[in-house]
Formats: sequence, structure tokens, C-alpha cells
Amino acid sequence: MLGRTLILVGIDGWREKQIRLTGLADVDLVYHSVTKFQKKMRNIHYHMNGNKSCWYGNWKYSTTQYNTIILFDAFLGTDVAEYIETKSPNTRLIVFYGNPWFNNYYLSDTAREKCEVWSFDVEDCRKYNLKFNHQFFFKNVDKETLYKPELASDVFFVGKDKNRLSLLMKLDEEMKNEGLSPYIHVIGERKDVMGNRVKYNMREKAFLKTEEIPYEIVLQYNKASKCLLEIMQPGQVGLTLRMVEAMFFNKKIITNNVSVKQFDFYSPDNIYIIGEDRRSILDFVQNESYGWHEKWRNLYCFEHWLQVFDEG
Repeated sequence: MLGRTLILVGIDGWREKQIRLTGLADVDLVYHSVTKFQKKMRNIHYHMNGNKSCWYGNWKYSTTQYNTIILFDAFLGTDVAEYIETKSPNTRLIVFYGNPWFNNYYLSDTAREKCEVWSFDVEDCRKYNLKFNHQFFFKNVDKETLYKPELASDVFFVGKDKNRLSLLMKLDEEMKNEGLSPYIHVIGERKDVMGNRVKYNMREKAFLKTEEIPYEIVLQYNKASKCLLEIMQPGQVGLTLRMVEAMFFNKKIITNNVSVKQFDFYSPDNIYIIGEDRRSILDFVQNESYGWHEKWRNLYCFEHWLQVFDEG
């Protein structure tokens, strides 16, 4: 049994509120809130030796009160895991990567020997000998309260560029030419193989948005839209949160994730695979669908996510 559980996160937003409402786990920020100047100082500190616990949240005083601590993809270095293992050696420590391996900070060999490392990405699990757990959403959210008709679109995408912009711009043009009304909200973030930021041309700048959408507003767009759009980051294979949201909001989804056909929930009624599907996107969006079966929402909910750790 997981017992009393603490989940450490990078931000304290809508998802974290929903976790608390389940009553199944406590939630705290890995790092305490900082000003912009303090954040710069913290980043400098993380390139130096020495104890980093001065940046941790209040959880650092109560690690021994928990049977299980889940470090949710929200750390700047291996020090957090090492701190928990030192202060609370009898606590089960789980590190869950909710983003692709190449986008994460890695654990030292010492830390990894003492904790469990899990990922949502099946291919990352195979490559790096990690344990697998799925992305999740929440069963008891009243989605009707999220409905804002002014946010309606035929196809909705939100995310950072991450080398997906050219495809997104192409799809936007194709869908509009078919008579659809997509809303694609992309924030500029593109880097070359060396990790350096890449500049955008004028056409790309005109397409990009400057402000991120808070997650609760993203959910309002999900509710109002006919169909969601999932474009994987290059090298990503795992089932994204966007696919799970489609299940819970009972929406169709367009994706370039060919591996989705390997999952039991795959149905061409609900899922359109770019580059493989012979239908037009217009036909897919406009044709009726029977929706997602309730069993998939039960398998990809927060409660089941915890259960997988319990069984692992």
C-alpha cells in the first residue's frame, strides 16, 4: 500500500487542486515561491556545489510523515531525490516523468539506485529501464461548468513550439481550406540540437501567440471544441495528456502519434492519424461518433494512476 502519500509538483494549479479534492494524497511545491531575481540566483546556485535545500518548499520538514513521496517531474537536479532519501530513508520515493526523457533533468546513479523511476512514455521505459505508468485526468470534474461557447472551434491545439510549428501551420492552412475553423495556440520555444534558441521568420512570428493559456482555460477550450489536436514532439512516443483529455471530455482527436494504434482504446471513430488516415479531416470532424467507453476513463483516472504505483 502507498500509505500516506505526498506528491511534489512544479506548479500549484488546477490539477493540484483536483488531487487534493480526492483526499488520496497531499500536494506541495518542490521549490518555494521566488521572485524573478531569486529565480536567477537559484539557477546559478544549481550550477554550483553545495546544499540546495534552502530553495525547497515546506515539505522538507515533514518527509518522515509520509509512507510514499512522488516527485512529479519537477526538479532542477538530482539533489531533491538525494535529500529525501537522506532525510527519510524508509519512505518509498517514486520519480514520475510526465514529459519525454530528453526534456527532463536526470537522476544520478546514486539517487536512482535508491528510488523508483517511472515514465508515461513506453519507448523511454524500454530504452532506459524505467517503469511505466499512464497520464491521468479526474473522473469527478463537473465539465459542464467549464463550458464557454465563445471558445468553440472545430479543432483545438495548445502547446509550445518544440519544433512542431511548421507542421501546425501546415495543418492550420489545410483545415481552413477544407472549411473548418481551427484554433491553434502555439507559444514560441524552438531550440537547435545544441540547445540554442532559434529565431523565427516574420510569417512564423505572426502565427505564434505570446501568452500561455492557464490549464483551467485550456479545459474550457476542450469542452467547447468539436475535436482536439495532438502533435507529438520529435522523438516522443508516449500517450500524452491531450489523448487522455479527449477520453474524459468525450472528444474526437487528431494525432500524428502512429503508435496509438497499439493501445486497446484505439478506434478510428474517435482517432484520426495524420499521414495514415484516408479520410479528409473535414469528414472526420463532422461525422458522428459513438464517443469513448466509460472503461477508458476508469483506466486513465488519477485513482488508477495511484493504483499502478501500488501494484508496482
